[in-house]
Amino acid sequence: MNGIILFAAAAFLLMTFRLVTVVRMKNAPRGNKRMAWLLYGIGIGALAGAVLVLMNTMPA
Repeated sequence: MNGIILFAAAAFLLMTFRLVTVVRMKNAPRGNKRMAWLLYGIGIGALAGAVLVLMNTMPA
């Protein structure tokens, strides 16, 4: 179970780093920033769902 949490934390940090990289770009089009936020939200939701499913299916 610790492996799942460790993987989720690493994935969260990587996705957040990529989002911040895109948002901080001065010359990036507004559409790219919106797409980055959309993909970040979908990714975080999918990650949370996967963690919940894995934690509920694995024996204690």
